[in-house]
Amino acid sequence: MHTLVKLIGEEQIIGRVEELGRQISDDFSGDQIVLVTPLKGGVFFLADLARRLSVPLELDFVSAHSYEGDRSSGTVRLEKGPSLDLSGKKVLLVEDIIDT
Repeated sequence: MHTLVKLIGEEQIIGRVEELGRQISDDFSGDQIVLVTPLKGGVFFLADLARRLSVPLELDFVSAHSYEGDRSSGTVRLEKGPSLDLSGKKVLLVEDIIDT
């Protein structure tokens, strides 16, 4: 039998995303930002965060891989770069999980 262990509860996660949304909105008040996230893992976190922002924004996506099977190769390969021209724009890279 498998036991589900909750390290961080849903309420805590929602609260923290709301906090981040307020902080980012304050930090970028008056600016338009571009949120960029790696496909596919960060999409749901990006959507939750974007809904909580009060600044104008655009979304873009990149695709990068560093894993071979279940282990990191230690080298990141960018398979799809951003579609938008990011020159001169305020860009926030949004990632749901960062590991070593």
